[in-house]
Amino acid sequence: MNNSFSALTTGVLYAAYGNRASYYDDWLDAFKFADGFRVKTFNIARNRERRIFASLVKQFDLIVILHSVNADNMIYANRILPLLQARKGRLLSFIGNELNLPGAPMANKIAFLKDAGADVVATQLLQKTGEYLYEDSGATIAAIPHALNPSVFRPFVPLENRTIEIGVRSFRYLSAFMGDEDRNRLIDLFAQNKFKPPLLVDINTEQRLKRDEWATFLNNCKGTVANEAGGHWIEKTDATIIDIMSWYKCQGNRHRITINAHSPLKRFSHMLPWTARQWIKKAMSKGFIQHESVIGEDMKFDEVYKRFFKSKPFPPEFSGKCVTSRHFDAAGTQTCQLLIDGRYNDIFQADEHYIPIKSDLSDAADAVAKFRDITYKNQMVKRAYDYVVSEHTYLHRIRQIEALVRAL
Repeated sequence: MNNSFSALTTGVLYAAYGNRASYYDDWLDAFKFADGFRVKTFNIARNRERRIFASLVKQFDLIVILHSVNADNMIYANRILPLLQARKGRLLSFIGNELNLPGAPMANKIAFLKDAGADVVATQLLQKTGEYLYEDSGATIAAIPHALNPSVFRPFVPLENRTIEIGVRSFRYLSAFMGDEDRNRLIDLFAQNKFKPPLLVDINTEQRLKRDEWATFLNNCKGTVANEAGGHWIEKTDATIIDIMSWYKCQGNRHRITINAHSPLKRFSHMLPWTARQWIKKAMSKGFIQHESVIGEDMKFDEVYKRFFKSKPFPPEFSGKCVTSRHFDAAGTQTCQLLIDGRYNDIFQADEHYIPIKSDLSDAADAVAKFRDITYKNQMVKRAYDYVVSEHTYLHRIRQIEALVRAL
């Protein structure tokens, strides 16, 4: 690659089919407005844009695959694999949903990176975990977590004028497959709201907001609760998930028809409105026909944990836990975060940027007491805001990526 500092001709690939993760838009905007990249974007979920990309693929110095291409399925990624193999420039791929789940297994994502000959894998996980997962890809592994988009996630409502004390918009985890129930237990605790006096809460685990709606919601919340994304256990081969699925089908579920994540019905569903897709997904979690991605929503966590996870030690350096875009969104809107204590990619620090809660939730009442301290809360949100604005915006991440690519 030419190492001169002219803008890199860059093709940025994404897959938009009704999904509502705000960071999809943030990363796309970050590349569009980056000085170091001359960008053309392609929604490869659309046949027409995929054909245009095919006609231009050899013209790019760099091709970037964003998280939406491989987060929930590999349908669109696999369709462009021959094009990527015929490229002349470098290939940098982000990975969405770096955890073992039915319907979106890690093994398929890893195989794609290897087959495509990725030059750089941008992982959301800690560097050591990323190196463990993707070491066979032949790519350079770079830990590049999400960041703050300060033009969208900003504090436009003063904390004292916000009406909700604790607000949450977050889907529940398929915890039985992850061996990790942290998120569900935390959300349930605050939804039950047994604190004295009770908090004013607005918690919904069946709704995901568009980016501007999410920013507006956070600006009406004094606080939010969350944990790190992902789970403690992570495997290259998805062996444990395969074992759980086999066991589940033996528990009186052999009669149920399972739709594979790459079936034509899956592609058809992408043409439906997001709300319709969510309704169908929920209906299929309990019916005679079920989609692969919702298998086992009715499984009991404790039973699966004892059978498949309890005896499996996990090296902490290979944890599948990571910081999420939502942590930066909350910091950017100066919304106080009560978080299960963790590493958060060594970015957010307990008692500095968030109020920690032990993983067993035994000190949740103490955390709420800190949250009710107006001076303490105001100082914390201001400190977290100043920190992310100065060191962890998407501009910072884009500069990191540019330096990495130019050094190849």
